[in-house]
Amino acid sequence: MTLARPARDLPRTGELTPSQFAALLSAESSGATKRSVKSEHGQFFTPLPIANFMARMFSQRPSWNLLDPGAGAGVLSCATIEHSVSSGDARGGCVTAYEPDPRILPSLERSLSYAARWAADRGVPIEYRIIDADFVTESCETLWTFDMERRQFDRAICNPPYFKLGANDPRGVLLANVGPWPPNMYALFMMLIAQTLSPDGEMVTITPRSFASGSYFSAFRKWFFKRVVPTDIHLFESRSSVFEENAVLQESLILKCKPVESVREEQCVRLSASQSTHDLDGSDTRRLQRTDVLVARHGDVQLALPVTEGDDSITHVFGTWPGSLEKYGWQVSTGPIVPFRVADQLVEGLGDPRPNTYPLLWMQSVRRMEIVWPWQDLRKPQFVSGDSRQSRAWLVPDQNMVLLRRFSPKEDPRRVTAAPLLQGQLGSDLIGLENHVNYIYGRRDPITDAECVGLAAFLNSHLVDRYIRISNGNTQISARELRTMPFPPRELLREVGTSILRQESYDADAVVADALKVAAS
Repeated sequence: MTLARPARDLPRTGELTPSQFAALLSAESSGATKRSVKSEHGQFFTPLPIANFMARMFSQRPSWNLLDPGAGAGVLSCATIEHSVSSGDARGGCVTAYEPDPRILPSLERSLSYAARWAADRGVPIEYRIIDADFVTESCETLWTFDMERRQFDRAICNPPYFKLGANDPRGVLLANVGPWPPNMYALFMMLIAQTLSPDGEMVTITPRSFASGSYFSAFRKWFFKRVVPTDIHLFESRSSVFEENAVLQESLILKCKPVESVREEQCVRLSASQSTHDLDGSDTRRLQRTDVLVARHGDVQLALPVTEGDDSITHVFGTWPGSLEKYGWQVSTGPIVPFRVADQLVEGLGDPRPNTYPLLWMQSVRRMEIVWPWQDLRKPQFVSGDSRQSRAWLVPDQNMVLLRRFSPKEDPRRVTAAPLLQGQLGSDLIGLENHVNYIYGRRDPITDAECVGLAAFLNSHLVDRYIRISNGNTQISARELRTMPFPPRELLREVGTSILRQESYDADAVVADALKVAAS
């Protein structure tokens, strides 16, 4: 552990603000670190505009005790010091900064020393201590009880590392008896930070949005939102611009939370959104009821983010639909063929296949409202063998189905890509579906031609895309989410499909909007 001490070679305190100086040191550290190392450690430094935006989210208080558990070069701590001192009513503060990377520690020491001197020049004493250790490893064994002595921080700010925790990661193993297994390191940071907050504390984090919904983070959400609740959220809708220097593609959000005991039940959540850092300060803010943001669904809790009044309308429309795949007698499953496991059964070539071979559809075969097979440019086998009882078990019967890509490219403008596959279309009684394809089919009731086309058009629509974006920052919609998603009445899906089947060319969004009586844009 390193305590406060003067750092050499600091600029005069009138030349740069603390956050500006820390940002310069951060840029130097980032430039000296290979991208492969950053990715391995999930280490992406916070841009200055975001650091200042996050610091301004804290409530004003005369004195404070700040935790920065992944400090880097100190830009978040320095921005918080700067904002507090500039408010005019600060009397002092203390910073506890964790940073395990010895390459960055000198920069962190310089930035905090400069910030302390800058604050002292303005009559505000700032103390800091730098702990040259991993926050998670140091904290897991000591911070898991709500011991009042350990709930010492009334402020915490963090841009945690982002990477998956392996099944045998010792940092996750330490939590086995006290909390859910965190799917990602950033979730583990959020859990530990929540445990360190004083009863009136505040935590501000910037993380991927991936925890907001889906089964992968379900246990984490239940645990986390039992202990803290959101008061402010800012969503970055661009996947590429927040950490564009490091070519990080993901939707990010800034989340401010408080312990449950300090927040009134009726308190609203402030929600704002921007495309990137360039329009960050000009973003509009909405006030929403907490129950409209923390939404309970099917025993789960999800973080919904309706950033516009149009999103409210879409959420309302979906809420009025009583339909579901199960109610209609339909099922969604994942393609059973995992190529590397059945490599000897895959058949190359595009010519006449040998006997007992069947069409194999990959994710790339599914385009919006169109199945492309065989695909001349696809350098993958186009057929799968079914010459044994075991191999035929991998195939699905030919019937009306809607196929969906399980993943969408991060730059794709829509979350869902779906296409109808009508019975007989491929001229085969059995079809192979690769594991990156989901398919909806009739389990109790068959799907008619019109329903198949209408369902595919509905899933491809702007309406569904926006609904998913409200609650999902991922690049996929899972089979589980499809099962729980509300669907319009079956007769309306038939109406959409019938209209499309009668036209040579059509605007699917317009047809869906007309049938469902909702706006197309």
